[in-house]
Amino acid sequence: VYIFSAGEQASSCAIYLVRSNQFNVICADLPKPSTVRQLVSFSTVFQQSPFIVEKTTGFLCENMKDVQKCFTNKNIAIVHDPERKFFNTIKPDIVIEATINKQNKLSMSSLLAPLVIGLGPELSAPENCHKVIETNRGTNLGKIIRVGKAEPNTHKPGQIDGYSQERVLRANIGVWVTSMKIGDKVEKDQVVGICNGQETKAQISGVIRGLLVSGYEVAKDNFKVGDIDPREWVDCAAVTDKSRTIAGAVLLACLE
Repeated sequence: VYIFSAGEQASSCAIYLVRSNQFNVICADLPKPSTVRQLVSFSTVFQQSPFIVEKTTGFLCENMKDVQKCFTNKNIAIVHDPERKFFNTIKPDIVIEATINKQNKLSMSSLLAPLVIGLGPELSAPENCHKVIETNRGTNLGKIIRVGKAEPNTHKPGQIDGYSQERVLRANIGVWVTSMKIGDKVEKDQVVGICNGQETKAQISGVIRGLLVSGYEVAKDNFKVGDIDPREWVDCAAVTDKSRTIAGAVLLACLE
């Protein structure tokens, strides 16, 4: 299985697929990903390899020998594959589009593999993939769509203790700099980081659950650089209920 992305949802899918003992998994991502949920995302291997998410290990692979070793040991292979060299060598049976990149989604094709699965909006079955997985929270979360599209992106973060948009940390164009880390507690109006001289402050008190790596070059304004959980305690290294539901749906879509 070849997964476009090694972010939070892609990583959850990879874990479920590998643990089923039915699939070898390779995830492709950028060497400087915009992942904020670093503790539950295999894209973190670009800074720290190997990296473990919920007792499943991912390795940064430089060549096919590294990838094959991961497959043999039931680990997850993470690659940077801009020219699709790994993709073309492996010729995957299943492709999963799990990025949030609209252009990448629109360039997808059901001809890429015998089974192409897409997560969330922009993709349509059977036009550019065989199955679409609903990713919006609600009664349809995790639904396998064989004809049609997933619901449009609401651009609204999940609500926790009555907070939604207030949980998100944002910054404008520049180099993001922070000395804080995931799991740190913050108070309302506390400075979490600075980007191009502008401070990013917490709008609520809570625990930093997601945070962009310091030094990341933010390319657009109002860019998400982290999020805060208002609860007093949260396991930041645990996969979310939403990601588990999506991963379970992907596993079913691969097996049926």
